Amino acid sequence: MFRFDLIAQAMEKEPNKFLLVHVLSKRMHQIVDGAQPLTTKHVAPVNIALQEFVDGSIGFEEEEKK
Repeated sequence: MFRFDLIAQAMEKEPNKFLLVHVLSKRMHQIVDGAQPLTTKHVAPVNIALQEFVDGSIGFEEEEKK
């Protein structure tokens, strides 16, 4: 089940929903494939990824445009 409070917090940090979904999806796949979660607050991979993003444990770097 989605934690809507975490979604709201994540959207405050990154309002671009397409970028946010991409980052969270990539992290969820890593967790499902066996990557160690960086938080123990949740069980579901989607909530783990959301919590990690909100906490600042994961993020992204924008590439420089050529």
